[in-house]
Amino acid sequence: MKKALLVAVLVLGFCRYLPGVFPDFYGARSLSLGHSIFASGWDVSAIYLNPAALAEAQVALSAYQFQQSYRDYLGFEDSLGRVLAKNLPGFLTMDTEEKNETVQSLKQLWSFQHGISGSTARMPALVSRNFGFSVAWIRAGRMQPAESSVFDVPVEAWGSEELNALRMRFVGLDYRQYSLAYALDLTREIRLGVGLHYLNGRGSVFDARLMGAPFVEDAGIRDLASYAWGQAQNKFKRILADVSLVMSMGQTFQGILMVKNLGNPEVRLESATLELPQQVIAGLAFRPSNRLAVYLNMDLKPTDMWFDGRKVQPVSLGVEAAFYQQRIFLRAGIWNDLQEKYFLGDRSNVQYGLGLGFRMSRLVMDIGLALDASGSVAGLAVGAAFWVR
Repeated sequence: MKKALLVAVLVLGFCRYLPGVFPDFYGARSLSLGHSIFASGWDVSAIYLNPAALAEAQVALSAYQFQQSYRDYLGFEDSLGRVLAKNLPGFLTMDTEEKNETVQSLKQLWSFQHGISGSTARMPALVSRNFGFSVAWIRAGRMQPAESSVFDVPVEAWGSEELNALRMRFVGLDYRQYSLAYALDLTREIRLGVGLHYLNGRGSVFDARLMGAPFVEDAGIRDLASYAWGQAQNKFKRILADVSLVMSMGQTFQGILMVKNLGNPEVRLESATLELPQQVIAGLAFRPSNRLAVYLNMDLKPTDMWFDGRKVQPVSLGVEAAFYQQRIFLRAGIWNDLQEKYFLGDRSNVQYGLGLGFRMSRLVMDIGLALDASGSVAGLAVGAAFWVR
């Protein structure tokens, strides 16, 4: 029986298109390769990203992964910090010039398309040939400016009513996810996989005044994300379903078609209803040798992954190289949204993933990292897997 390698990596998120309250990656390898492993899910990430790949597993695997991600859309956190550094409670005592500067800073903040998001997850899992099971403890939150007509009011007419109308929209979730995946060999070249996910926890959608808690001068992404999931109060339960089809094209190419969130399911909370977007993803894995692999995947249609009415279309590319008899793995990836005006450079929302994997006898450990366009760390994930004979 051939040995199969399982990985879980540390990564930092990148790309601002990401879903704000549900994890968009599972495990370190997924992040370090720029989320491009839909066509090559031979580790526990297959439970979430490509259940058909479980047909490739040659041994049973036991794994544990920890990940966290804190993401910022085009400097939203810095813009928020500049606003909070101003004396908003003393706005009415400002002179005309200072009032104009403050309102301009607020307009800039409200012009951002998305906002900030953060999540943490712990995911033990078991994988064997054709079968995978995982339990994940997930906390996630996002924040963005709430829609407001306050900027239609002339600055000289601003008073307490306009200041109190400045609100941020929060979405917070604190839940457990039970995932079961199964793969079936249709032919020697084609495999079908189905994944079922049962979510059970609490969530909330609410607004908070910019003049009140939790908006202090040094409030950052971590503080605001943890505040969001800390306010999760409404109980919810939901079953989600995914299906994937993998086709091998010789020993070099492998393609995948994946549909996540079949039927556009909804998570019903007392305060709001979250409509989960149905994603249709196509992927390709190219392996010119057993030491090198290139992965590419793209959403075939734009979807509202941020729950803010703006559609995004992710695309990602990753490269993985093995050294020293496949005991050391180097990984790199890139991820962005095709809907963004700038794809690369300082003005883009691109994120870069980096990762390192080690295999020691039957133990595999992974570390990964992802950086945004400014070079800032956006997230982290680590993982370990053990081959069970």
